[in-house]
Amino acid sequence: MNKFKINKLIINRCLLSTRLRNLSSKNKTPLEGYLYSKIKFNGPISVAEYMKEALGNPKWGYYIKKDVFGAQGDFITAPEISQMFGELVGIWFMNEFLVLKSIYKNDMPNCVQLIEMGPGRGTLMNDMLRVWKSDNKNSIDLFVYMIESSPYLRKIQMKNLCNLNQDPEIEKEYESKYSNGIKISWLTDIAQLPHKEAVHFFAANEFFDALPVHKFQKTAKGHREVLIDFDSKENKFKFVLSPSTTINSKFLLNLYPDYEKYDHLEISAEAARYMELITNRINQYNGSALIIDYGHNGENKDTFRAFKNHKLVDVFTEPGECDLTVDVDFNFLNNLAIRSKMITYGPVSQSSFLSQMQIGTRLQMLIKNAKSDKEKTDLIKNFNLLINPSDMGKRFKLLSMRKFDFRQEPVGFLKNIE
Repeated sequence: MNKFKINKLIINRCLLSTRLRNLSSKNKTPLEGYLYSKIKFNGPISVAEYMKEALGNPKWGYYIKKDVFGAQGDFITAPEISQMFGELVGIWFMNEFLVLKSIYKNDMPNCVQLIEMGPGRGTLMNDMLRVWKSDNKNSIDLFVYMIESSPYLRKIQMKNLCNLNQDPEIEKEYESKYSNGIKISWLTDIAQLPHKEAVHFFAANEFFDALPVHKFQKTAKGHREVLIDFDSKENKFKFVLSPSTTINSKFLLNLYPDYEKYDHLEISAEAARYMELITNRINQYNGSALIIDYGHNGENKDTFRAFKNHKLVDVFTEPGECDLTVDVDFNFLNNLAIRSKMITYGPVSQSSFLSQMQIGTRLQMLIKNAKSDKEKTDLIKNFNLLINPSDMGKRFKLLSMRKFDFRQEPVGFLKNIE
């Protein structure tokens, strides 16, 4: 490298350092400075890369460094609202096991791997395990796997599920607080899931909405990927269209049936990867999967948005400090499952699913045992929040899939009651 090139490189680095200091002086987050430098050196990045860094960066990622759930966080999930939700999901999986047992009888192992992806605080799994423990008539050997990338959340889950105030070692087995016959392990990725001769049950509650998506916009020259650049004049990030076809365009668009007819698409390569791994396991060992999330069934619109303190904010606001999310495209997930020879059911609304699972009956049981009028009032309020169409009842949907064909829909999927 000659002297002129070295001097030019030094000048460029000095200019970049100055710009990063300017960013910091205007109360920008450390992650924003990192993303700025990445774009300046390598050019515009994909929306998926932006989401991946903002949510999962090992140092500054939103999900990595704090508890984001509940009233003090940026959103509240259904399991955090009421124990009824997790209990009924637990009953759903127990029923799936009984259906399998009725089909395969003694040819089916009396062993289950129950896998939750993106388990939050562990509240959903906690409620499910309480149900399994109280009604484990078949003496099932239950192995639980929590797929969690956040060390902060793993520690919270460990406390909730095992009553241990420590960081769990990855892949190590721990005893559940409910029974020493229930073993719990933590993994950082679904690919680490061990191979056991066991029925595989997968639960994903508000998991797919946080997976990075690539965005595509229809133009006169075909679909072009939406990228993120930095506007030096306005001193902020901005959306731009790729001038030509990207590698992502060539690969991902072909995963979406009849993509040419849609003006806007949000496609997640990570979702496709997870669906492949889930369906491969179910095809190999049998079982079911239940996906619960807010989303649509292929209407394909721009749903990329950000939340901070339960309020909608600009997606470029304080990267790493806000929750980034998209509506889950159930049409996309459903087609991926069918390609993998799964039998799929739904999506049905959360209201429809919970009603068919007899949430009203469970509510009456809890009210009967309530110790105060306030407890009764809270139970009814949370019940309504889960099932009312204007709250979570219609917006949240459920999709299930099986390897086996029982010639009858799973419980909760017999019809869609809006």
